[in-house]
Amino acid sequence: MPASDLVDNWPQVLTHLRERLGEDLFARWIAKTSLLDADGDGVRLCVPNSFVQARLEQDFTDEISRAVSEVLGVSLQVEYVVTEVRPKRETTSDMSQTSSSKHNATLTAGAADETGLRARPERGERARGRRGRYPLLDFVVAAENRLAYLAVRNVLTKARTAYNPLYIYGPTATGKTHLLRGLALGLRQNYPDRTIRFSTSAQFSSEYVRACREKKLDLFRRKLYGLDVLLLDDIQNLEGKRGTQRELIVAFDILHSRGALIIAAGSHLPRRLNVIDPALASRLTCGMAAGITSPGYRTRCAILKKYAEKLEFCYHATQDVFEFIAKAFPDNARELLGGLNRVEAGYRLALSGARPPKMDVEFVRSAVKELLPDRDRPVTLQGLERLVEKYFGLVRGSLRQPSRRRSITIPRQVCMYLARKHTNLSLAEICSYFRRRSPGTVKNALKRVAKMLETDPACERQILRIEDELARTSSSAVRPGND
Repeated sequence: MPASDLVDNWPQVLTHLRERLGEDLFARWIAKTSLLDADGDGVRLCVPNSFVQARLEQDFTDEISRAVSEVLGVSLQVEYVVTEVRPKRETTSDMSQTSSSKHNATLTAGAADETGLRARPERGERARGRRGRYPLLDFVVAAENRLAYLAVRNVLTKARTAYNPLYIYGPTATGKTHLLRGLALGLRQNYPDRTIRFSTSAQFSSEYVRACREKKLDLFRRKLYGLDVLLLDDIQNLEGKRGTQRELIVAFDILHSRGALIIAAGSHLPRRLNVIDPALASRLTCGMAAGITSPGYRTRCAILKKYAEKLEFCYHATQDVFEFIAKAFPDNARELLGGLNRVEAGYRLALSGARPPKMDVEFVRSAVKELLPDRDRPVTLQGLERLVEKYFGLVRGSLRQPSRRRSITIPRQVCMYLARKHTNLSLAEICSYFRRRSPGTVKNALKRVAKMLETDPACERQILRIEDELARTSSSAVRPGND
C-alpha cells in the first residue's frame, strides 16, 4: 500500500480510536504515536520510548489494527519504531542531568500533529527500528525452546533441505512469534530474490474473506501460490473459519508440491486443536513439530538480562533485581518484560528528582506492585502434595511411600513435575521430600511426564485441572521474597 493512501485517511483512523477508547486513553497512549509509513507488510508507528511501545503492544495493537481495517478496508500488521536514542552508557549523575530533557522530548513527541507523518529517520536507523524487534540473535535459547530454535536455524541455513513443513507449538508468550518473525527476517536477508510472507492466521483469514467479497479470489490465489516461503502464526485462531481452512489445505498442497517452505505456529499440536480440520492438521505436522514450554526461573532471568541490555539498563540492575522480577512474573514473557519496562521507566523518571533512587529490590517492588497478580499464598510442596493426592483419590502421605504401584508412581511423578514448575525448589530438595535415593529419579520423572504431555491428551487435561485448582487455592509461583 502506498504510504500516501494511509496518510490521507489517518485522521479517520485516529477518530475511530478516540471514539472507541475514550479521550483519556487516547491522549495517554495513542497521541504519543505518529505515523511513519505503511506498505504491504503493515503499518509502522513512531513511539517515544520502549515503555510506550510495550504498553501499546500489550493493550492497543488489536484496536489500532481494527480501526485501520474499518477505515481502509485492508488488514495490516501494526509495528512500532522507537525513536528515542539512548547513549551507550550513562553514569547515575549523567542520567540525572539528562532525564528531564528526555522526559520533555517524550512530551513533545506526544504533542506532535497527529494527522501528519513524522520526519523519517535515516535509512539505516529505519531499518534497525523495523527489523530490530525480532532478530534471532536476541532469542534466548534454553532447554524449554532449544529444539524449536534449532529447527528454525536449520530452515535458515539449509532452506532447500529443511524440515517442511515446520510447526512450532506452545503456550502464549513463549517465543513462537519471535522465532517466526526472526526466521522471516533472516530468510529475506539470505535470499533477497525469494517471495516470503509472514502473516497471522487472523490477517490471512481477513484477506481471504475480503478477496471473496470483492471477487478478487483469483488475484489472492496467484499471490499465495507464488510464494517461496509462507510463515503463518496463531493457527488456533482459525476456529470457525472453515472456508479459510479449506483454502489453506489447497494452498498447502500446491506450495508443498512446488518445494515452497511452510512454517506455522500455534498454541497446541494441530491434532489437539479441535477447531482445525483434520486434513489441515495432518498436513501441518507431516514434516517436523517442535514444542516450546513456558520459560523456567533461570530462563526468565536470562531473558530479563538480554532485554535489559537492549534497554541500556543492565548497568543499573543487579542480579537481585532480575531474580525478583523473574519470580514476580512467572506466567509468560510478555508480563515479564512488561515488569522490566515499568522498572526501567520508573527509575529514569525518578532520576529527575533531587535524590537519585537506589536500584534495589525495594525500588523494584514499589515500581511493579500494581502489575503483580493478587496472590494470597505461595505454593508449598506440602500443599501441592495434598492437592495431587486429593485429585487422584489417594490417602494422605501416599506419594512419599516407597510403593511402585502405577496408581502411586504416576501421581508422584506428576507432583514432582508440578513442584519443579511452580516452585524454585531444586531437584535435590524435591528428591529429599519424596524420600527418593537420587535427584536423578526426579529428573527421570520430569522427562516421563513431559513425554506423556506430548503423547497423551488425557494426561494433559489432568495436569491442567490440577493447575487450575492450584491457581484457585494459592498462587502459580513462589511469591517474591518467599524463597
